[in-house]
Amino acid sequence: MKKKLLLVFTYIMMGSLAFAQSGADATVEKSSQQTSPSNRFADNEDKKIEVYPNPSTGIVNLTLTGFKGKKTEVQVVNVIGSVIYRDVLNDNETNRKVLDLTKEASGLYYIKIQSEDYSEIRKIIIN
Repeated sequence: MKKKLLLVFTYIMMGSLAFAQSGADATVEKSSQQTSPSNRFADNEDKKIEVYPNPSTGIVNLTLTGFKGKKTEVQVVNVIGSVIYRDVLNDNETNRKVLDLTKEASGLYYIKIQSEDYSEIRKIIIN
């Protein structure tokens, strides 16, 4: 009985290893098919977003760098998806914005930054 159980266990383990190996090969094959990075990602390397302090008492500083010539929308969204703040920033190399969220309840919020070729979401906590 112990031999049969050991044999079944060995068979299952060998099958799992073969499956894991075939998955690893597929991953390597996929990554080798990729070409050079897209210019879209190269353009985003010069963009910088700072959100501070985090956690905050409600006053949040937002600094956007590298969005010159771009219309950039900033939204603050609560955890249920309701937009509690929205603003559009235009055409500056460095945009600084002070968000006053002191009237909002304590908790987790998301800041969405979106321009025509860039999108990012940051989490903030209000105490």
